[in-house]
Amino acid sequence: MEDVPEYLAITILLIKSYLFASTSMSKTMLISIV
Repeated sequence: MEDVPEYLAITILLIKSYLFASTSMSKTMLISIV
């Protein structure tokens, strides 16, 4: 991860957090449905 542009690192971080949020959200919905 050396010499990674700052905007690219921020974009990757945003995508990772978005994916994590959406997966945990769907897990919560599944639990509330069951």
